[in-house]
Amino acid sequence: GRGATGLLDIDICGPSAPRMMGVEANEVRQAASGWQPVWVNDALCVMSIGFMLPSREDAVVWRGVRKNGLMKQFLKDVEWGPLDYLVVDAPPGTSDEHITIAQCMNHTHNVGAVIVTTPQEMALLDVRKEINFCLKAGIKILGIVENMAGFVCPHCNCTSEIFLPSGADEHQKAGGAAVSDEKSIGEGSLGAASVGGGGA
Repeated sequence: GRGATGLLDIDICGPSAPRMMGVEANEVRQAASGWQPVWVNDALCVMSIGFMLPSREDAVVWRGVRKNGLMKQFLKDVEWGPLDYLVVDAPPGTSDEHITIAQCMNHTHNVGAVIVTTPQEMALLDVRKEINFCLKAGIKILGIVENMAGFVCPHCNCTSEIFLPSGADEHQKAGGAAVSDEKSIGEGSLGAASVGGGGA
C-alpha cells in the first residue's frame, strides 16, 4: 500500500514546522528503533528540533558542527517507517543546513528542490543563490513557488498586486525548473516545504 509523507524541519535556529502543522504540544519519543516522529495524521509525520525545546521562545545558539550532527541524526536515527516522500524544510539561503543535507542525500535517487519565495527583491536574491547552489550540488529544481504574489479580496474575489512583478519566471527559466506556481494572500496555504529553502 501507499506509504506516508515525512516532513523534516532542518531550520535548527528557527523551527516552525510543529506550529504550522498544529502539533506544537506534542513530544518526540525515544524507542528502541530510534526517535519516533510526531504524526499529524495517518499520512503525514514531522520531525523538528522544535519538539525538543521547552518553549517556542527558546533560542538555539549552535555552531555548524552541532547543527550538522543533529541533522544527520534526524536522517539516520528517526524511525520514519515506509515513506513515499521525505520533504525537507530548509531555512532561506545556502548555509550549513543546505550543504549537510545535500551531502547526506548525495547517493539518493529522485532528489529535487522546490524553492519558495516572495516577490520582494531581497527574497529573490536568495533565490538566485539557491538556484546556483542546486546547480552546483546536482539537485534538480522542480519548481519555484511565489507566495504573496497578490491579495485576493474576500468579498469580490479580485486579486490585487501588492508588490511589483518579481521576475521569478526568469529565475525559473535560468534554473531549468519545470514547474512554477503563484500563491496569493487569502488563497490558502501551500502546505509544502522545500529542499532548497527559499524565503518562505
